[in-house]
Amino acid sequence: MFAFGRPWEDVATALGLPIVDRLGRGGRPYGSQVPDRAVRVYALPSEQHLIVEWHKGSAGPPSAAEVTVLKTALAEQHR
Repeated sequence: MFAFGRPWEDVATALGLPIVDRLGRGGRPYGSQVPDRAVRVYALPSEQHLIVEWHKGSAGPPSAAEVTVLKTALAEQHR
């Protein structure tokens, strides 16, 4: 499940979801072309993940190219 915009990080934290990965700003580099993009991965009780992404200037989804980079990074880490 994906959530776009920094406020979703507060929601995940308020729900007590455990964070399992940090990518981009404040986390491990993953190849994003947007220097201030931050991605947080939270574990859900369903054994799925909530992926929260944000960067300055937009709360919308990343471009197709950025999605490809993110998918690769997530697949490598969460097999």
